[in-house]
Amino acid sequence: MDDPIRAARTLVGELFPDALAAILGGSTAHGKGTPTSDLDIVVVLDGPAEVRAESLVWRSWPVEVFVQTYESALAFMRWDRERGTATLAFMCGRGVILLDRDGSAARLRSTAERIIGDGRPAASGADLDRLRYTVTDLRDDLTGAPDGEETADELLAVAAALLNDTAALLFAALPHWGGGGKWLPRRLREAAPQLAEPLLAGYRTLVRGGPREPFAQAVGAVLDHCGGPLWAGFTRTPDARMRAELGLADYGSGRQGADLAADPKLEAQDSDRAGCRRSDRMHANVGDTLKQHGRVVGQHDRDAQIVEVMGQSGEPPYRVRYEDGHECVLSPGPDSVVVHKPGL
Repeated sequence: MDDPIRAARTLVGELFPDALAAILGGSTAHGKGTPTSDLDIVVVLDGPAEVRAESLVWRSWPVEVFVQTYESALAFMRWDRERGTATLAFMCGRGVILLDRDGSAARLRSTAERIIGDGRPAASGADLDRLRYTVTDLRDDLTGAPDGEETADELLAVAAALLNDTAALLFAALPHWGGGGKWLPRRLREAAPQLAEPLLAGYRTLVRGGPREPFAQAVGAVLDHCGGPLWAGFTRTPDARMRAELGLADYGSGRQGADLAADPKLEAQDSDRAGCRRSDRMHANVGDTLKQHGRVVGQHDRDAQIVEVMGQSGEPPYRVRYEDGHECVLSPGPDSVVVHKPGL
């Protein structure tokens, strides 16, 4: 049985005789399958049912079955949308309907097409900064890696991670639906061919033993398109779950860049260990300058203007703007001081 659509329809009839609906998605649904492509089939059962993804071989066909109820399929579409992938929506919206006993396949298709058409939700500034930081850091690893047999494997590993994260940054910034594996270059070319082609060509050149510079330059072009490189001044913090487990104060949702040393509980512990205690908390006003001293030898001080005071009575956290225009939210640690603007 060489016809994938006929094979998928027969499989559903044999293995899921009570199915309400079934849709064949993926490459095989559109005649673009390879010798190793599987049949990606969404099967809708009357609830309650065991929602699962199951891999199997059926009559020599590799098959991936996504067993859903109508309600669970809607939920998975919503979760995929929030992740920026819309995987199930593309399967239901662009796939081939194999079976539709109660109209649920048609309804799922309508919802999926609406999700795809509305486009990927815009990413938050914090998420974009995190991706910019990751890509900047990996690009530095790429350009700074020494040549030689001993580091060749490391270079390839960095390049693979950098390609994936650069694509994730571009998808989030545009925004555009993302994809992984073979769908990553396809989605890249859909999203921004003028940036995708140099990026993919540079990656191919590198993995084939050529120079790394074309790939690094193409990554730089994507960074510039998405707000520029970001490294110095970026601070990562534990997420809400980790902060709760560590017993750390939380300044509220949406914060980025909180320094753990600014937590009162930790400050008291650190001061007690050192045999001293800070006499007061940091206070600032909009327009003041936050001076961050270098933490290691050779690291220069950095100045940032405070553009928003987010704590009470002038206390952290603060939104600050650096000289390069980058803004972030942070709670300064003991290596930072506030320089008040004249007249205050």
